[in-house]
Amino acid sequence: MLKSLPVKYYTCENDIGNFVGVPLTDADRRKALFNCWSPPSGFSIPHVTVGAQNRSFQKQWLNEFTWSAYSNIYNGAFCKWCVVFAPQTVSRSAKPPGSLVSGTHCNYKTAKEHYNNHQNCHYHKLCVAMFDNFVQRDADKSRDVRNALNSSRQNAVDENRNRLFHIIRTIEFCGHQEIPLRGHRDAGAFSLNETDCNDGVFKAALRLRVEAADKQTSDLFLKAPGNASYLSWRVQNQIISLMGDAIKKQILSDISQCKYFSILADETTDVSQTE
Repeated sequence: MLKSLPVKYYTCENDIGNFVGVPLTDADRRKALFNCWSPPSGFSIPHVTVGAQNRSFQKQWLNEFTWSAYSNIYNGAFCKWCVVFAPQTVSRSAKPPGSLVSGTHCNYKTAKEHYNNHQNCHYHKLCVAMFDNFVQRDADKSRDVRNALNSSRQNAVDENRNRLFHIIRTIEFCGHQEIPLRGHRDAGAFSLNETDCNDGVFKAALRLRVEAADKQTSDLFLKAPGNASYLSWRVQNQIISLMGDAIKKQILSDISQCKYFSILADETTDVSQTE
């Protein structure tokens, strides 16, 4: 448990004591790791009485143990790497970290011995690895797993949009020419090579479009997964329905701007000549 000290100690903005036992953002971690407050030249570190001994933290220890930091708030030493990362490395069932992590270390008579033991403990070594990874990730944002996942997802979105663009334009072409999209044997995977049987107007027209495009476009259809190719008859019907909705909205928009309009109705018959 950290001992509260008089208000006069609460004067350092980036004091390591401000980061102990609280949730930290990456910005907080940067402050604690790289801009942590350090006793300036001429600063007098208060003495601490332990038993009959009256000692104080030595500034040279900050250079000897690069992970160490002095807290003016708590008048004691902390391991800044473990303060930042130890909560992520120590399970709830394990014995929680003690002094230098969740509590300050003030027994300066055995300070160096305690510091050497600390830097050899298991969770401190894990924190060292996490610190190295944080430094590398901070220097090269592309190493961040989240950025890599976002980049991969964005690439997939862009590829799917490009694939859909060619599919929609092919359906639009068939609609303008008033020709049916599908044939009797249009099931199965799409191939850029000519098939032995007639696989329908849609696939034939799309094949011509892709062949006339660049290699990047043909690669999109070559590597398209079966469950995300957007070539099934269900997707075709959905696109046709959306096109129909867009046409109706445009017609209604045109009508609403006219003072007068008329509707011409006609009839048709099926193969049995029934109207």
